[in-house]
Amino acid sequence: MPDRLVRGMPHRGKLILILGVCVVGLIFGVGIWVTRTRNQVGAPPTEVRQLLPIVVSYLERKEGRPSRRSGGWSLFCGVRYLGNSPLRLHAAVYVWEVCQEYRAQGTRLTRSTAWSVPAVISVVHTATGYRPTAEDQPVAWPEDVRRMFPSNVQAAIYEMDGSASVGAMLVALDRRARHELLPR
Repeated sequence: MPDRLVRGMPHRGKLILILGVCVVGLIFGVGIWVTRTRNQVGAPPTEVRQLLPIVVSYLERKEGRPSRRSGGWSLFCGVRYLGNSPLRLHAAVYVWEVCQEYRAQGTRLTRSTAWSVPAVISVVHTATGYRPTAEDQPVAWPEDVRRMFPSNVQAAIYEMDGSASVGAMLVALDRRARHELLPR
């Protein structure tokens, strides 16, 4: 049926139809490109992928963390990349952060404080690459999530909240803590 519709159209009508389809496709394509370049979601760009281990170290050593490291407690963190703002002098990296305190007691691990939250990691570009400078977590849900994160990252946050991915991140932290804290 659509074939008959196009065949019966005058030449000018076909040109207008083709031009209209092309314009819609162009607008859709540009919209996707702008969204992807504004707030990257998916696989992180190389610069951000190299930054993620530095973000983890930053979170584990950040001052003001509720940690009792003096009592033999060690803080372990992991992050899941959710997106980033355009990489300029200052940028934001959006992550899901999971942190857990551990202490070795003989051949066993003891757990203490833990948290699992989305976070905005502010970074600055230096001569040696990007460096984390601040971290911000939402306090009031969902208002802070809407305020702090772009809509495409918000969708990833709501998928992560309470998901099996968070459990897998905690299992990975347990494995790392066992490896680093327990005698072999």
